[in-house]
Amino acid sequence: MKKNILIFIIFSCVSCGVFLREACASSVVIKVRAINPLDEPSPVKIHYPLPEGVTPKDITAKRITRGKEPAQEADFKVRLDKGTGTYFIDDKMTLEPKEIVVLAVEVRDVWTVAEDKVGQLYKEAEDLLRAQAQQGREPTAVAMNLKDEIFRQLRRVLTSQQESTIALVGVQAHIDAYKKNAETLRQAETDITMLQNMLAAAQEAPEETGLPPAQEVSPASPPAGETPPAGGQVVPPPVSGEALQAQPAPVPAPAAPAGEKKEGKTSVADKLKSLFKWK
Repeated sequence: MKKNILIFIIFSCVSCGVFLREACASSVVIKVRAINPLDEPSPVKIHYPLPEGVTPKDITAKRITRGKEPAQEADFKVRLDKGTGTYFIDDKMTLEPKEIVVLAVEVRDVWTVAEDKVGQLYKEAEDLLRAQAQQGREPTAVAMNLKDEIFRQLRRVLTSQQESTIALVGVQAHIDAYKKNAETLRQAETDITMLQNMLAAAQEAPEETGLPPAQEVSPASPPAGETPPAGGQVVPPPVSGEALQAQPAPVPAPAAPAGEKKEGKTSVADKLKSLFKWK
């Protein structure tokens, strides 16, 4: 009856169980340890992801240590995981009874922002403001504040990088600090582009609008010989003869029938009749 084989893959750890600190300023050594606890040989497949950012071109050496033997150069496979976009150690081997095998991958420290890159961004921001001053234009307060913010971001990157070296904080914390620094650097690059656009827009804008001064609108002067209305009253324009002809003539009131007295009024003849009472 075949026994079930149990293989332990133990990752040498610093704090989170992944990396082993064995590095200098420019390289990191990642170790994967496989243990066969059985009393018989056992095949094992090692599938171990490398840290994010590492590619095959960043690997400077691969070594294997079996038991108490000294480390030797090895040629185990490193393949790409298309699902995660990261590379991983992919190897098959047979472990002897109770044997411990260590696979070591030495890689360049790709989690460090180049100081030349930071210096270049400093220079780009300074050159933009220097060119503005050479054209006789004073940068606005907004442009100066944005420049100061860019400089603060770049100083933050340099300070964080000095305080998070592998020797001080270990590999994992070093990588975490690098991710934050890379994000800060991208923000500084975006702000430099914004500063460039801001200064270019100020340069293209004319210093004067070129529009004529606003003029006061005064009422039209009256025709010769006429007196303007007092108090600035508006006089309606005269109506032309054609307009008058177009208007309908007033309708006269109907005349009273002959011999009919008008109500409410006494004529002179009626008054005389009442005085002399003709018989």
